[in-house]
Amino acid sequence: LPMSKAQIGPRAHGRMPEKWGSNMPTLIRLPCVMDRLGLRRTSVYERITSGHFTPPVKLGRASVWPEDEVSTIISASISGQSPEEIKVLVANLVKARKQI
Repeated sequence: LPMSKAQIGPRAHGRMPEKWGSNMPTLIRLPCVMDRLGLRRTSVYERITSGHFTPPVKLGRASVWPEDEVSTIISASISGQSPEEIKVLVANLVKARKQI
């Protein structure tokens, strides 16, 4: 049977292998984040600097984002939340990371 991109390895379309279990949050790499947001690397990092996007989690040399955080920010933007509301949302998501 052909393997999905997520099963091939950590570099496949920016996802970490699913073999680590369903309890672990899905982590995505920058190329996948860029694809989901429709932005280039520079724009993603500008949003991080301005507080409108969560910073990456560092795993060794790799930078990854919890997929649920990315989805939450995209949903907030689609629902029409203001930039200031998204900034508060991002701050809450970062704060919640420390409680895991």
